[in-house]
Amino acid sequence: MDTRLAEATSLLLLRLEVLKRKSKHAFSWRVLKAILATIKFLLEMASSTEKAVMVLAIDEHEHSNYALEWTLDRFFTPYGSDAPFKLVLVNAKSSTPVAGTGALGAEFLPAVESQLKQLADQITEKATQICVNKSVHGVVMEVVEGDARNVLCDAVERHQASLLVLGSHGYGAIKRAVIGSVSDHCVHRARCSVMIVKKPKLNLFNNDVWSLYMYQGNYEAKLESVLRSASMEDKTVIITTVNNAWAEPGSIFDIFLESFRVGNQTKKLLNHLVIITWDKKAHARCIALHPHCFQIETKGSNYTNEAFFMTPNYLHMMWRRIEFLGSVLEMGYSFVFTDSDIMWFRDPFKQFYKDTDIQIACDVFKGDSSNMKNFPNGGFAYVKSNSRTIWFYKFWYMSRIVYPTLHDQDVLNKIKQHPFISRMRLRIRFLSTTYFGGFCQASKDFNKVCTMHANCCVGLGNKVNDLKILIEDWKKYMALPENEKTNSPLSWSAPKSCK
Repeated sequence: MDTRLAEATSLLLLRLEVLKRKSKHAFSWRVLKAILATIKFLLEMASSTEKAVMVLAIDEHEHSNYALEWTLDRFFTPYGSDAPFKLVLVNAKSSTPVAGTGALGAEFLPAVESQLKQLADQITEKATQICVNKSVHGVVMEVVEGDARNVLCDAVERHQASLLVLGSHGYGAIKRAVIGSVSDHCVHRARCSVMIVKKPKLNLFNNDVWSLYMYQGNYEAKLESVLRSASMEDKTVIITTVNNAWAEPGSIFDIFLESFRVGNQTKKLLNHLVIITWDKKAHARCIALHPHCFQIETKGSNYTNEAFFMTPNYLHMMWRRIEFLGSVLEMGYSFVFTDSDIMWFRDPFKQFYKDTDIQIACDVFKGDSSNMKNFPNGGFAYVKSNSRTIWFYKFWYMSRIVYPTLHDQDVLNKIKQHPFISRMRLRIRFLSTTYFGGFCQASKDFNKVCTMHANCCVGLGNKVNDLKILIEDWKKYMALPENEKTNSPLSWSAPKSCK
């Protein structure tokens, strides 16, 4: 694994250790530390050509079934035969009491042994059925007699497992101290990463630990209605985001909408544009101007004002956007995401590749759409909804923990060549600046340009000024007679303020 990645992860773990000492919630920090170690392992193990082994504990309790289903949904079912792990399910069968001890006589031992065997059979049958229902095959099933703590640690050694998954009983501190905790023992003794899956009281994302990975989404029904009303026949929508600073009259939002109206065959695309608003003022303005608006849940954060590049508020907003777009994919909708400081001058769908999962713009195009050295610009991307892209957006979002000081675009640049990408057969291509240009590298041919982005530009006022210049340049081009457009000497007058 990249040395800088290892150093960043180690530093983050160290910081968490310091926070743990200051926090009363020691258990949450301990579990979080284990999860971060698991993420580090996942990034490391992808470089191996052989499948790593995952050992997962199963027993008769509901939390065990939940942990199995949760794990299958995230690590196996979406990938079919390409799952990154070989799965070994281990049930620790209770030992038969020794004859003559306690109140049990020898005559009762066969009956006890029969009951224990029957229970083990029920556990394995239930686990097998869960795997079948999730279309996961080739699972190794083991029933081993003994204390669960020792059985699981031994299974890790025997299979040389890279990851041990446990369900959490949710015992309180006193009960754990009295009966002992299997998870506590394994976290300290198992010679591999340990992931503990705790069943939430209401739903998956109400748990404190897992809410670090994804936000709780209470917007599905309303969002589904907005997406459905704006969707194309193939369930594709165009999505942008605005806050109050960008939605004020005469600001970015007005110029963005105008570009659709003055563009070449782009006005019709407004029917498929969904505006995601960050605050109430922006939402009110959106409703006044456009039919498809949705206010995103911001968890108490204030995104009303201009978010300056790389400030904590900016980083939080960008990662919230990635999480949200991942939710759109999970709802079955493909999307073209566009920053609202991008002018739409021509229908871009004619320039999109047919056989690609994710196609994304870049600040400077290197001439080859498959060249992974192109630096991605997350401000414009066409993403098709499928199991690969849903997985990728989760992987991208989780990777923010490994790179805590980087924003989403830089993290994408870090992970775009990760071995996981090829293993999942995710197809990524970069869009040429000939058609999808910007201030970093302009689309010089007015007869080919689809979009122009106010990238390589800092400051809301600078963007507004130069985007207005782009609109005026485009209007001059559109006013030309058709026979003069082909050989038009026109060029962009912007950037000026953005220089």
